[in-house]
Amino acid sequence: MTHPKRRIGTLALVTLLLLAAAVMVFYSVLSYANGTWREIEGLMFNGIAQRADNQAEHLRMPLESRLRHLEALAAYLNRSTHTAEDLREILHASAQTQGFENLASVDATGAALCADGETRDFSDLSCLAYVRAGESGVYAAETPESDLILLAAPLADGGALVAALSAEALAKDFLVGTSDSFLVTADGRIVASNAADAKRHVGQTLSSLLGTDAMDADIAQNLRAVRRLANGSQDLYVACAPLNVGGWQVVSIVSVDEARSSYAFMYDAAHLLELRLALCAGVILAVAVWLMRSKTRQIRAEKLRLEWSEERYRVLAQDSNEVFWEYDLQENRLRMGENFNRLCGRAGDETLEGFLSGVHPNDCPRLKDVLRVLTGDASAETRAAVDVRLRVGGPESTRYLWCRTRMSVLLDARRHRRLVIGKLTDVSQDRLNAERLEKRARTDALTGLLNRAGLEEAIGARLQAAGRAPCAVVLMDVDDFKAVNDTHGHHVGDEVLRALADFLRGHFRGTDIIGRLGGDEFMALMEGVDGHEKLTQALTRCREAMSGLRVGDLEICCSAGAALFPAAGESFDALYKCTDLALYEAKRAGKSRYVIYTQQTGESQEARPAP
Repeated sequence: MTHPKRRIGTLALVTLLLLAAAVMVFYSVLSYANGTWREIEGLMFNGIAQRADNQAEHLRMPLESRLRHLEALAAYLNRSTHTAEDLREILHASAQTQGFENLASVDATGAALCADGETRDFSDLSCLAYVRAGESGVYAAETPESDLILLAAPLADGGALVAALSAEALAKDFLVGTSDSFLVTADGRIVASNAADAKRHVGQTLSSLLGTDAMDADIAQNLRAVRRLANGSQDLYVACAPLNVGGWQVVSIVSVDEARSSYAFMYDAAHLLELRLALCAGVILAVAVWLMRSKTRQIRAEKLRLEWSEERYRVLAQDSNEVFWEYDLQENRLRMGENFNRLCGRAGDETLEGFLSGVHPNDCPRLKDVLRVLTGDASAETRAAVDVRLRVGGPESTRYLWCRTRMSVLLDARRHRRLVIGKLTDVSQDRLNAERLEKRARTDALTGLLNRAGLEEAIGARLQAAGRAPCAVVLMDVDDFKAVNDTHGHHVGDEVLRALADFLRGHFRGTDIIGRLGGDEFMALMEGVDGHEKLTQALTRCREAMSGLRVGDLEICCSAGAALFPAAGESFDALYKCTDLALYEAKRAGKSRYVIYTQQTGESQEARPAP
């Protein structure tokens, strides 16, 4: 009696342990699901904040780039003296290239000469005090007509260069992304947006758009913040990031549903894991007694992680297909000739990096290597030439033009490398002609099939690429072709060869290789023929199809010799020799026959007449 009782006690203990394990499993599932959702919420908050930061960075980058340009222009003006007309032209050209709404040179009294030629009073600009103290910067300016961003750089005479950018135009070009983003002033007024109905929002306050003033304090204090707000029946994530311009902020708004959809796979994975663990707990409870006699089971789980990233983009001669260019090594400035626009359908770049962005990706590394050698102080090379493909049209274009660029390095008085001058020449037609000549060299002019050189190259490449995959090579020639030429003339002989070529082109498959060796000899490589029987069937079908082939009243008859690869040989020369022996046997047996070469006996098989 003791043994059964001991078995019952052990079963009860195991059952209790299993129940405890099941409870722990269910608790772990709930904890995992709740923890996963909290983690998803944290990821969504960080993601929304990152979107706003990215948008602000997208706006800051062009501002910083234009400020550097303005500082460089101010340094240039400080080094030289210009008349008022020259200064106006310089300001006008710079405003055009940088997309400024206006660009002005302001003297110490506040009088400003603008790029449009007008003279205005800028003495009331609040940013002039900072600029005259020697500080370049970016400032916000709110006017009744529009909201502007001012860029200012000091001049040596106590004046300043002041450039104005439209906040709306800047936001339109550089506020990117799928979420609705807004450029907001320090008092919460919207000045620009990338939303579909952006014009309707401009001039509104952020609080009126959101239906709440929860973000006003963060905007006023110029803080980086993320909040979840309710806008009527819709929940929103709202993130703001400082632009570092007059207390302005970039505000990104994303619906909670849209944000959740990006992380739905994680929540689904948590539910799936919950169901799996619950099923395991049920199985454990159902097979408690069986588990007494068996080994414990194990549960395994896997996790996947995803990663992703992103990346980012003149000179002389007319009436020719050549473009002269010059690259200043010290100023990192590129001047492209006027013909560049006509040649490539786009304006010439002013930086080497911009020019290289228009070079075909496969050619760009080679061109960079050549330029690196030419511009290296320790290099002895001063001349180089390289063929590259240049993009024709805008950044989205996929059309490229082959150009040959010849480059030469010019040294300054100290024998330092100062300039690289070059000439771009359109060589697309030369490339095309070379390709045509290469194709013509591999093609038989009379029949349009491959010639002997083309056949050797194509068959050799097939034999090398396919390894020992079986195939067959057939060599055939026209019976009594010399008599045809002697009796009917060479023009009829040419018609016979063309007719036979057309027949072979239509009879064999597109994967087979067909060509004319010369004279009246033709050769074909047939794919997939892996035995004597298949080769016999293929040759019989060919003979049957050729039985009605005629040129006028003249019937075309052919003899053929065939060999199997790799049994008869593993190179073009070996296969050609075997097929030539077999063809000789067919001719000797009475012509209008085919013979298959047999490697084992070293002799050809009995010739078979055409059916």
